[in-house]
Amino acid sequence: MLILHLSDLHFGAHSRFKGEDLTKLGKAFFKDLGAARGTFAKGSRIDLVAVSGDIAESGSQSWQANWGLTVGGLSRNHDVPGL
Repeated sequence: MLILHLSDLHFGAHSRFKGEDLTKLGKAFFKDLGAARGTFAKGSRIDLVAVSGDIAESGSQSWQANWGLTVGGLSRNHDVPGL
């Protein structure tokens, strides 16, 4: 089983990606993923994508609703004062 683990994406108003070209970032991500796949066994595929850590700057219900998510235990972000 091959697992892709992404952690601490921090999407939101205070995101590390604020002001970045998200299309360019997405292309770079898939380019790097493609390069990494060259190290996988021939014919293998990613079976599971696990996302952990701080997915968003805020775990507010409105943020979750915008993404169609129901996330338990995600109530605030300790990295951004006041959130």
